[in-house]
Amino acid sequence: MCALWSSNSNSNGGAAGSSERVAIEPAMRVRVNVEGKVFLIPLPRHEADERRISWLAGEASQRYYAANGRWPQLTLYTKDGTALGSDDIVTDLVTNNEEIVASVETWEMPPVAERYASACEAARTPRYNNITAALRMADSTHCLRLRDLAMRLHQARPLLRSLPGEYALTVLDLSGNRLGDEGCKELGHALPSLDALATLNLLGNEVTQRGLRELVDGGSAGGPRLPALCNLELGFNLLGDACARPLAAVLAHAPRLASLGLCACDLTAAVFQDAALAGALAALESLRCVDATWNELGVSGTRLLHGCVRSGVTVSHDVVSPRACDCDGVYDRQADGCVA
Repeated sequence: MCALWSSNSNSNGGAAGSSERVAIEPAMRVRVNVEGKVFLIPLPRHEADERRISWLAGEASQRYYAANGRWPQLTLYTKDGTALGSDDIVTDLVTNNEEIVASVETWEMPPVAERYASACEAARTPRYNNITAALRMADSTHCLRLRDLAMRLHQARPLLRSLPGEYALTVLDLSGNRLGDEGCKELGHALPSLDALATLNLLGNEVTQRGLRELVDGGSAGGPRLPALCNLELGFNLLGDACARPLAAVLAHAPRLASLGLCACDLTAAVFQDAALAGALAALESLRCVDATWNELGVSGTRLLHGCVRSGVTVSHDVVSPRACDCDGVYDRQADGCVA
């Protein structure tokens, strides 16, 4: 075993100092796999023979909570499926650098404002008072409205990481921010647990077609990620015609969608020629209205859009180019609305 050595010089009645070499063994480390995330946990050197499996499970839970905003109650297993007793000593059952597997028995969910504070601390970013206040209000109203704050990704990331597990949330309004595609990726991790979400507003968030794909990529197979979604607002994002397939994928995860906002998304007639998007729109039995104003659809694009949706759906459209309007004027992009 490799060891570090320290030198200690002792004097004895004026005699020449003698050098004492003391072996210092490196700390033992254990890898704990929680939901596909691996945490490397060191055992305190002088207490390694006293730490129990319950302590190791607690350390893994704490690290998972700091990274993801949810606190799991864990049972630990070896890779071959053997359960580790909570009262057993870690060093009696686990070797140095061994990876063990954690099974989540239950989730403990602190209030979302507390999860946001913890996520800010983990990311070493400021915690904003107006975001905290909105999260506290959402606990009772189940509506989270954070409009026109011009939040950049580093400001929004702790917020988005605190959202998983908000099963009762019905409205999420993030319009007028700067989440971008990476922000959509963070939001996409939360969506599978937002079972009651009925309204999602991402208007004016610098999202491209890649961001749409991030919303639904990586979800669990077997069911829609947005089962209750009725209203989806994507206006004033430069989605472009390349958004056809990603948008179709999003719509496939929202079978109850009634309202779709695509205002000023840099679309042309070509987007509605895509068979996947046309099929996804036609499959929406609850769809009642589509806002496609301030795009460059032209007469042919308007006809194609009408042909994609079911009869009785209200389609708003015109031929005004989005470049003729001041899109940045909708929101003050220079202002930072987060209040520390």
